[in-house]
Amino acid sequence: MTVSRVVRGLHAVSPQTVERVKLAINQLGYRPDPALSALASYRTNGKAHNHSSTLAFLDCDGSEHSQKIYMAAQREGQLLGYAVERFSIVPEYQKQQRVSRVLFNRGIQGLLFGPTILPWKGLDAWDWTHFAPVSLGAIAHNPHMPNVAMDHFHGAMTGCHYLRELGCRRIGLVLADWLMPRTEYRWLGGYIAGLRGKGKLRLHTPDDLKALKRWVIQEKIDGVLTIHPEIYPLLRPLGVQVGFLNSVSAVPGAPHLHFDPSWIGEEAVRLVHHLLLRREFGLDQKSKMMALQGTWNSRSADLADR
Repeated sequence: MTVSRVVRGLHAVSPQTVERVKLAINQLGYRPDPALSALASYRTNGKAHNHSSTLAFLDCDGSEHSQKIYMAAQREGQLLGYAVERFSIVPEYQKQQRVSRVLFNRGIQGLLFGPTILPWKGLDAWDWTHFAPVSLGAIAHNPHMPNVAMDHFHGAMTGCHYLRELGCRRIGLVLADWLMPRTEYRWLGGYIAGLRGKGKLRLHTPDDLKALKRWVIQEKIDGVLTIHPEIYPLLRPLGVQVGFLNSVSAVPGAPHLHFDPSWIGEEAVRLVHHLLLRREFGLDQKSKMMALQGTWNSRSADLADR
């Protein structure tokens, strides 16, 4: 039962035991069989399941970020008995139709829509009655589908708390304005919640660094949350503590939110696995999101200068 709980991703097992079980699984080369998982689900629920052992990772942007998530999905899929195959996909309606037909004819039902820069529209090219889709990343697609993403609200809120613990009292949010709708304004909401409405808001554009510097000096800002690395060398000489809302763009030595993109790929595979076992195909009218939380830390003893 303990091994079964670890393989199914349940949280009723201690982290130490999970590591021991995963080590044994790797050493023995054990791989679950999705068909047997479907049979076990049938015995429990009384419903027969046709089950494909391949998941499709639909790479929407081909970025390094997507590649890291895809590789994590492959590893997690292997643990659950799936092969995760990558397909490049573009917004064009006819090309999406062709991809959907290929997947349908191959019996692939589990879909992982990789991260994108912009929301996808026109997904009505898909016959959703044959697929169990999950989107990866903060961008909300139209129509909506189950989603796994970083919890940006929690990251900004706890970032304010973290900078306060470092002694900051006048904290600003410095982000390009086009980033706000990408997270459905969760960074902004978390920032306001973290400071209880008492903070100083600044929407940063990369070509306006001089204006940003003037604003910091005039408003006596001593802490800033951002994802823009060019902010760091500009503000640190002024004594401003700069905290990064993700670990991807963080400058070495700066406080940052530790969040591994691999977590998104892992949780997405677990989610689509359960959708397949329960035969939950199509798009639910209720929008569902799994928000994964990171933790704040520093990469070095750079904080000692405060």
